Amino acid sequence: MARRIFEKKSVMNGTVQQLWDFHAQPNAFAKLTPPPIFIHMRENKLKSLTEGTVDFTMWLGFIPIHWVAQHEPGPIPTSFMDRQLVGPMAYWEHQHIFRAVEGGVELTDHRTVALHMIRMSRVGGRLPQRSCRPGHLRASGARHR
Repeated sequence: MARRIFEKKSVMNGTVQQLWDFHAQPNAFAKLTPPPIFIHMRENKLKSLTEGTVDFTMWLGFIPIHWVAQHEPGPIPTSFMDRQLVGPMAYWEHQHIFRAVEGGVELTDHRTVALHMIRMSRVGGRLPQRSCRPGHLRASGARHR
């Protein structure tokens, strides 16, 4: 299970507190997810951005994907991360890092991902499932607009 890292950085207008407050809104996840992906929140047990779990279904068109994520503190005080407990990936950790910089706030989305291996019975071997990459990159771009 090889892990890959994807990172996107953007400078956004506003303050760290404003970006933090935006991400803390109950509907922020849905606002940050671009079509054709839609989120149906099943249960939100977040106490804060750094504590709690969310249980949701991510709809990729007509395909439902059940996901449970644990929110935890990130690597710096102005960050948080979500870690997949249940979902489609073998491993998923997404750090949201906010740093004050000249001109606004640098938002860093740092994802560490490992894909499940799928057995291809006709081929007889094991191949990595690569279908998540385009959606992952599209979701990263939407968060940085």
